[in-house]
Amino acid sequence: MTENPTDEPFDRLFAGVERRPEPSKAAREQALAGVVEEFEALQARRANRGGRAWMAIAAVMLAGAVSVIVLRQPAAPPMTLELAHGHVRVEDLAYRATQGPMTLEVHPGTPMRALGPTRWAAPGDADVRIGGGAEFAWNAPTAIELQVGGVYVETHGGTPFSVATPHGLVTDIGTRFLVTSDRTRMEVAVRDGRVELATALETRQSQPVTPGRAQILVAEAGVIAQATEAASHERWNWIHSAPKGYATRNPVTMLREIGRDLGKEIRFADGVEAALRVEELDGDYRDLAPWAAFRQVINVTAAGWRDENDVITISLED
Repeated sequence: MTENPTDEPFDRLFAGVERRPEPSKAAREQALAGVVEEFEALQARRANRGGRAWMAIAAVMLAGAVSVIVLRQPAAPPMTLELAHGHVRVEDLAYRATQGPMTLEVHPGTPMRALGPTRWAAPGDADVRIGGGAEFAWNAPTAIELQVGGVYVETHGGTPFSVATPHGLVTDIGTRFLVTSDRTRMEVAVRDGRVELATALETRQSQPVTPGRAQILVAEAGVIAQATEAASHERWNWIHSAPKGYATRNPVTMLREIGRDLGKEIRFADGVEAALRVEELDGDYRDLAPWAAFRQVINVTAAGWRDENDVITISLED
């Protein structure tokens, strides 16, 4: 019987097994040296991980500092824009100009919304009008980015103007054109001159304009289609809610300008043009819509007129 009864199972299990001899002193020292070496290597790895962690923290702090520096860099200088007529919201500020231009200082790309038809004075005497509800931004004094809504541009053959939409980029070639954009497509109507429309898939120029007709470009899903329509189409009607008016005092010149604004041809009966050319108009025609100015000219000159197939013929009553 063993001295400790609980050892009996182990005695029976290891019966006949010889006791393992003690390792030599050299073996014990070699094993101890291996343990010490592994411990030191572990400590070194921990130190490296700690260093890398500090390096990572330092990198994050450096990136934050760089981002702060970048954010504090001065933005692009503001542009000077002339709002000649209408009501526009610029971010959280509202501006309204009804009599004469109002100067706005805005940074390129500042979001705007037209709260009604607006008219802008652009470089090179360009006439720019933006329809009510349009969401847009001026990227430069001669470049507009239109999200939704309508933009009318007349450059008088001067400084080139561009209108970008989510569907394509329109560049004028000395022309008068109207751009409308919605969530799925854009349309460009051209009354004078030509435009170039570029999408992600193709680039096209509008066809030459013929009397009484407007050239139409439609871009949808990157594909451009072309068509024509009457120059007096109702799509142009809203631009007369923010009229530029007329400065000339000559009835013949004014009537021709009015005809261009209405998309109609002005003709004169025999001898009428010569008779009217020597007259001078009285009154203020600034800020008048085309039809209002037309009726005022007719009343002042006591002329008669008829409108047939978008051709207005002016005559003198006996």
